[in-house]
Amino acid sequence: MSRQYKRTLEELLVAIEGSHGIKTTIAARLGMHRYTVDKYLQRYSSALAAYEDECDRVGDVAESIIFQSLLNGDLETAKWYAVKKLKHRGYTERHEVGGKDNEDISIQVSHDVDDRIMDLLARLSTR
Repeated sequence: MSRQYKRTLEELLVAIEGSHGIKTTIAARLGMHRYTVDKYLQRYSSALAAYEDECDRVGDVAESIIFQSLLNGDLETAKWYAVKKLKHRGYTERHEVGGKDNEDISIQVSHDVDDRIMDLLARLSTR
């Protein structure tokens, strides 16, 4: 038995426009649940494309604000941007540590170390 769709593609497209990619907004405009909106987007590829375009427009606004903050010299935004977008230049929040030629690092523990620490090191080495 085929599923009945109560809304037309045109109605869906109108509801998507100006929604900022927020599915609950689209759903409210159409009087349905947001999961139903997902089903409509799966059914109509042109509606899915319109939805993705709407989301991209919001992303463009966000990027414009980030860029303006960078131009205004906002240090925190600059740090965030470097970590997120300039990893290839070495900006990261965490660094991977390896041995010579990326080999495993061996750890030698002296005998005066507490058994709890030995247990912890053993558990860490199995990760």
